[in-house]
Amino acid sequence: MEKTYINKTGVLYLLLLLLFSCKPEVYQDVSFFSEAFQTDRLYRIYLPKGYNENSDKRYAVVYYFHGYGGRYKWDGYDLEDDINYPDNGRFEPPFVMEWKNYVKNHDVIIVTWDGYEPNLNEGKKFREGIKYGNCKPYDFIRPHDMGVDGFWGWDYRKYYRDLVKHVDSNFRTIADRDHRAITGLSMGGLTSYYIAGQNKDLVSSVSAFDPADNIPYYGPKEKQVVFPVLEMHRSLKGLPARLTMTDGDWLKYNDWELKRIFDAADLTSFEFHVADYPDHWTADTEKQLDFHMREFQNAHPIPDNWDHLCPGYPSFQIWGYNVNTQKSIPAVTLLENVSPGHMKVLSRTYIPDGPIIQDETVSISTSNIYSPSETYRLVSYNLSNGEIKSQSVNASVDGKLTFELVGGGHIVGINGVGPGTG
Repeated sequence: MEKTYINKTGVLYLLLLLLFSCKPEVYQDVSFFSEAFQTDRLYRIYLPKGYNENSDKRYAVVYYFHGYGGRYKWDGYDLEDDINYPDNGRFEPPFVMEWKNYVKNHDVIIVTWDGYEPNLNEGKKFREGIKYGNCKPYDFIRPHDMGVDGFWGWDYRKYYRDLVKHVDSNFRTIADRDHRAITGLSMGGLTSYYIAGQNKDLVSSVSAFDPADNIPYYGPKEKQVVFPVLEMHRSLKGLPARLTMTDGDWLKYNDWELKRIFDAADLTSFEFHVADYPDHWTADTEKQLDFHMREFQNAHPIPDNWDHLCPGYPSFQIWGYNVNTQKSIPAVTLLENVSPGHMKVLSRTYIPDGPIIQDETVSISTSNIYSPSETYRLVSYNLSNGEIKSQSVNASVDGKLTFELVGGGHIVGINGVGPGTG
């Protein structure tokens, strides 16, 4: 019987081969049940080097939103990059947005969510066993496509909250606003501004790569309203923001206009970066993530004066305020210059200058910033008919004011009349 001998070099080679072939990936694909969508959803999570060994350490989180045709595993645009590698300067194919390279060198968790809709838009192509291509993520639609089948009004505002809750419950995150950020590419870049603005209590900074210039409709089914990306600064007050534009982006004109508007807006801070890249893509990814890492070192208190805009949905919560509206037609609800002493409340059919809704009732419960059980005088000026009304409102035992406004838009002054109030 013939014997086979393996020398020491061969044994070492086999051991090394076995070691590297069994090397665990730095990411996990996770499934969870979303209350907002009432279905199972998927995301990929990239864990930093040493996550498993440092069992007591917690990490900040950056959430990434893919673009049109992408999924939680990859972005649609990287297919072209695969073909052009290595001339395009990318690290290695296949391109999983290079997140795994970043978490190897930085103490941060990166989560790539799935913007794929749980409806009829399944896509027409397959990659890694899942459908993609020509599907419309984020329940997004253009105005001229209103008759398309499968547009259901999925509420991605609430889905993001489901995702954050699941990540915080199952991984060692620093589960506070100051250590949570959002970025995204193209349609996901537009969505990153939208979701961050609608969830300011969960997010400390936001950025976008080459955000789409489409005109999205948001809101419940058949009650959507227009909320273009050029107007999304209205809800970002209080959040540091960043925009990366590639010099070869076919949407470059939109990027420049967005920069002009964001520069002029009353944002906490705004950074703009031009990346040397000949296409529509997430170039200079590391610089974008470095922006969020810097912001994780800062505190982000609620501004003394803030704005908010909610498209289509009849109710919303923001920074402790609960707002419920009853309208005759779909509209955008705006809160402007909100502070303990005043606010402007109105709804428009579209922004920035659409008609003010007249047939509307707005109920507001503030955050607990007032003296418990004290009496306050509310003076409201109706923007449509010039009528001035005054009423007394008692703060609750936990310091909240609750009041109602009827039709036409209002400027509200809140004056303290009890002992020790301003």
